[in-house]
Amino acid sequence: MLFSFVMLSFGAVFSYLAIDAARLSTTAKDVPWSLTAKGLGLDVTGVPLVEQERIRRDNIRYGLGDLSQAVWFFIVLAIGSFGGAIYGFWP
Repeated sequence: MLFSFVMLSFGAVFSYLAIDAARLSTTAKDVPWSLTAKGLGLDVTGVPLVEQERIRRDNIRYGLGDLSQAVWFFIVLAIGSFGGAIYGFWP
């Protein structure tokens, strides 16, 4: 019975994380340069515009800053946790 409540709690936490990631999700091309530079540990003011554009294109190509994969990951974890809780409550 404890297993069911633990899985139910995990399902609630993963659901919250999925909703939060969906709320914060944006496409990689819409991520501003200042956030990209901070994430890569670069100085925001010391990088030439040509270099900024090259790094931005690489981020778009590889999807850096895009949280859509995290949304799906947390949705799958939430469904699995709720499934485990239902299985634990099943007689």
